[in-house]
Amino acid sequence: MLALWTSVPAGAGQIVLSDYQRTVSVVFWPQLYRNGGETLYCRQPFSNTLGLTVEHVYPMRWVELALDCDHSQACRADHAAYGYMESDLHNLYVTRLGTADARGDLAFGFVPGDRRDFGADCNFKVSIPMGLCPAAAWRLRGDRACLALHGVCLWFAAA
Repeated sequence: MLALWTSVPAGAGQIVLSDYQRTVSVVFWPQLYRNGGETLYCRQPFSNTLGLTVEHVYPMRWVELALDCDHSQACRADHAAYGYMESDLHNLYVTRLGTADARGDLAFGFVPGDRRDFGADCNFKVSIPMGLCPAAAWRLRGDRACLALHGVCLWFAAA
């Protein structure tokens, strides 16, 4: 039986967490963002969690498909590593509820046009026919590339 909350020393002072809900409620909001921050896509400052959510930049649906699971509960039951993947703080970012819902599990890419779906101060748009949402800020493109490499190398080597 899997432990509901497991932390494992991972070297270099890191702790690896295995329970997503506890990771978000005990570490993500109260430790990483206790003083606020800025949202991932719109880079809007925030000081409380109202209207915000935690998003997996590498969609968990992609992980579920790679692990051949129908849904997250099946992955949790069948793959011990799934909880660690789901709780990986490298993959968790603060987003506005609307942008997270619009993105879903779409890939990042160039979406042409100048429209602003989420206000003039947010360069975020989605193209369902193209199956893309933009890499919103140039600074974040490198972060997402590193995240993808981190996820593929670490998560699936262990799975």
